[in-house]
Amino acid sequence: MAEFRLREYTFGQPFEPAVREQVIALFGRVYCAYPDDTALLSCDRVRFVAVVGDRLVGHAAFTRRGRYAEITSLAVDPAFRGRGIGATLERARRERVREQGLLGYMSCLCEDAWSQKSKANLGFAPVSIKFGQTYGRVKPGKYSSFLKFTEGEPTPAAIVDEAILTNEHYPSRRVISDRWDTHDDGCYAELLVSPERAARLLDDQRYFYTGIDLDPRRGTWHHCFQLKNVCYYEGVAAEPYLDPRWPARLAAMHHTLEAVLST
Repeated sequence: MAEFRLREYTFGQPFEPAVREQVIALFGRVYCAYPDDTALLSCDRVRFVAVVGDRLVGHAAFTRRGRYAEITSLAVDPAFRGRGIGATLERARRERVREQGLLGYMSCLCEDAWSQKSKANLGFAPVSIKFGQTYGRVKPGKYSSFLKFTEGEPTPAAIVDEAILTNEHYPSRRVISDRWDTHDDGCYAELLVSPERAARLLDDQRYFYTGIDLDPRRGTWHHCFQLKNVCYYEGVAAEPYLDPRWPARLAAMHHTLEAVLST
């Protein structure tokens, strides 16, 4: 069995053309559809790749978001699983995150039971769930849900007071209004808001309170509300898998919000 080796690409260091092609090909083998090749190839992150001979068989990355490291894009070639490649990539990445004094923030598809378990073993806990956040990534024509994890859960005082309006969906399109009920095109949409606005949205039946999430542009924490559109309902209907430890944990996010509002 051929040994694998790791190679690190530091912040600002581009992939060589041949490596770029192999990274895209790797994610094409792992996922039914991966939504953003641009992010995969970006130099704004630290990346580790695993290589067997001349073949790229694994990838892992992280991007700095304030005092957090957004840990993303772990993939291992299906033909090379079971050799410890994923665990080795994860260890190398986590060591570099710690060296930079950062706390980890990551997500995983609910379909990936192994990933949920591994995150728990690393000391991560879920802080929000996003129903139907991606479409066609795991199965053609199907919505998939995500869990968001952190190892540095924010205290109520860390949730900023200013309200920030944002939205994420698939495919990408910018929306400037929070009246998504009148602009609903079936894309995932959410609001990241202050405690004051969260208090008002809790009674708004158009939205589902997902928990707490990080604004990646600023590295700040907010309460997150998902629009109840087709993504939400399809995601719920798919009955996404949750590790048995997570339902109570996610329910506690509501108590966290109550604690914020009572301070």
